[in-house]
Amino acid sequence: RGDAYRHAIKLEVVLKDGRVLEDYRESAKGSPAHPLSREEIEAKFFKLAGKVLDHPTAQKLRDLIYRVDTLEDVRALSAALAPSAV
Repeated sequence: RGDAYRHAIKLEVVLKDGRVLEDYRESAKGSPAHPLSREEIEAKFFKLAGKVLDHPTAQKLRDLIYRVDTLEDVRALSAALAPSAV
């Protein structure tokens, strides 16, 4: 099937009573064919970043990422990612 199906998912659940529930999607949520919304991306970012950054630092990093193409110097982004910023 190749690359076109690399995001395909199949779920099968066998219930205690023996019934089998199945679902198949050719493109999972978050794949190019079924992208996350900006709100979902931010929620995922904060969920993951929150494991290593406090919320204000994560917000600053998010803001820098959104502005990366307009930053005069990307060292600000590098500094926000440095261990001393954590």
